[in-house]
Amino acid sequence: MPKKTSFFIEALKDFKRVGSFFPSQPALIKKIVRLVKPVNGMVIVELGAGKGPITKALLEKMPAKSVLLVFEVKEEFADYIQRNVKDKRVRVICDDARNAGKYLKEMKLGGADYVVSAIPMGTSNARENLQLLLAIKKMLKAGGVYIQFQYLLSSWREVKKVFGKSKIVSFVANNVPPAFIYQCVKERSESAV
Repeated sequence: MPKKTSFFIEALKDFKRVGSFFPSQPALIKKIVRLVKPVNGMVIVELGAGKGPITKALLEKMPAKSVLLVFEVKEEFADYIQRNVKDKRVRVICDDARNAGKYLKEMKLGGADYVVSAIPMGTSNARENLQLLLAIKKMLKAGGVYIQFQYLLSSWREVKKVFGKSKIVSFVANNVPPAFIYQCVKERSESAV
């Protein structure tokens, strides 16, 4: 019998990586997924999937011939998604988000059309956030979109440093805790880093 995975218990054990005591709520998920424009053959990379509420919503929107790479560093959550999300478009990878580009290359997927992230940047320092943002920019195709939600805007300075074209697109008050959503585009003239 598979072991039960409690989001709250995992947050208590490792708050730095989980970043919240509550999973993303429907209002937040809906606003994030609304920013994704479905195209056949698209590649989406999801970072910090938790127990997969955004994963499931992305799959509902994605065309049949698409790929969703789901990165979750916590083994308990990665196993949970693997057991509960049965879809041939999904590949669940239990590894650090900064390594996602390596998997895109190994799987011959090219760059990502979208990177959707729930990584709690507010629990990391500026250097760690900068490393993550540079890795995200590198894994995006030219014109690719990075969507991030955060409870605090403490990493906004690093975001604007890495992505020239970035904006806060929404504040979701009816999420616990309330969250900001921002969107960044890798401009076609920009190099990977």
